[in-house]
Amino acid sequence: MFVSKFDFQIKKLRFKKTLLIALISLFPVLYLACGSSGSGGGDPTPSGSLDQNQMLKELSENVIIPSYANLSTAATELQTSLLIFCEDPDLGKLNTAQTKWQNTQGKLTATESFGFGPYQMESFDNEIHFWPSEPDFIEAAIATYEEFTPEILAGIEGGVSTRGLPAIEYLLFDSEGDSQKILDNYTQNENAVRRCNFLTAVGNVLQEQSAALHLAWTVNGSNYAEQLYTAGQSGSSFATLHDAINMVVNEWAFSVDFIRDMKLARPMGLKSGSETPLPETVESPYAHYSKESILTELKGMQSLYRGTYVSNQGLGLKDLVKDKNANASEVLDQLIVDAITATEAIPGSLHGALTQNPASVETAYEKIKTLRDYLYGPLASLLGVTTKFSDNDGD
Repeated sequence: MFVSKFDFQIKKLRFKKTLLIALISLFPVLYLACGSSGSGGGDPTPSGSLDQNQMLKELSENVIIPSYANLSTAATELQTSLLIFCEDPDLGKLNTAQTKWQNTQGKLTATESFGFGPYQMESFDNEIHFWPSEPDFIEAAIATYEEFTPEILAGIEGGVSTRGLPAIEYLLFDSEGDSQKILDNYTQNENAVRRCNFLTAVGNVLQEQSAALHLAWTVNGSNYAEQLYTAGQSGSSFATLHDAINMVVNEWAFSVDFIRDMKLARPMGLKSGSETPLPETVESPYAHYSKESILTELKGMQSLYRGTYVSNQGLGLKDLVKDKNANASEVLDQLIVDAITATEAIPGSLHGALTQNPASVETAYEKIKTLRDYLYGPLASLLGVTTKFSDNDGD
């Protein structure tokens, strides 16, 4: 395994350095594009005409909650396909399960730009999407147990690296695309029944966790949405409105940083220092769905920015930026579009393009890096947000 199973989550959940004001000097062109209006001096008090509490309310109701609802629905459909597959395994049912996994993975990554609140505080991130998975621990568990109760699953060596979407990916896909080989594991292998028992047990946990994550944001659960959009008011866990804005913008920026650093720079070989591609370190090494996951994450960011999701339309972060500087709001919107376009232009899978068409991956990396730099520099200054670097600093 190229990295310890805790490495990714430690990097994702911890920040270490406050952004230096001098960083702005690294981006003079983009900074000037923001103009001189707005509260770029770091004033944490709301200004302008935008009702920021209403913006947070509409983001919660139009983007965040519906996104989590769709993730929950996708996870339920995935689990149904796993149960049907295990009743009488065949290639057709396996292909259906694989498609359902891809759909669920896409619905999950579309939410990662707003992975604050319950997603981290209640460890849904670990239970749903801890990567990379640990195949050795998964195989050891299958060889050891016949049934997989919640207690047994919780006690398996390897912990969350044996559960969630990455573990299901390993159980459903062959890295060489040989679905027959996967099917044989469920029909001819001596542990075939145990394997199905494990697969469906992990799928059930994923379904439960996805449903609980959605519930945590709603009035039927802990109603985190209300905590967010009543920030600064009595009863909210956010003492000030700026605290809530600061958190939302930080997570949004960090999701771009994570794409740049862990989903692209690492497999490109930039983190190893050799610059030799490491295709095996992509996010989805078995399903080869890494490019698509990056795309859905970027499009989820776009939804958060524009305040749009499916047919829903309301206030978004773009309105917050526009309230400070209209030109800056358009600059940032275009940077997101550029990152999406460059990622879409990568031919085939990211895994294959790393060695077969590295120039396309480099272009996507540069566009995403430009977006990342703008968020951590000019945007942070414009909004008066105290951004923090992740443990992924470098490059």
